[in-house]
Amino acid sequence: MSTSTSPELAAPNPLKAGDSFPDGVKFSYIPYTPEKEAITSCGVPQQFNASQEFANKKVVLFAVPGMSLLSG
Repeated sequence: MSTSTSPELAAPNPLKAGDSFPDGVKFSYIPYTPEKEAITSCGVPQQFNASQEFANKKVVLFAVPGMSLLSG
């Protein structure tokens, strides 16, 4: 069995301690609100501009292997 990753989904070079956060990195998230706590409700995705929010700050990033929606 072989797997391939399309170029648009390929991971960028990993960051190391002391590296600057790259430009143009944005995430989507759905903020929690009490009105949307039922599993059958969903909020509207919001954009989080990580490059702008993390600029000139010390940030700790971590990932949980296997938690990607693209794995399968």
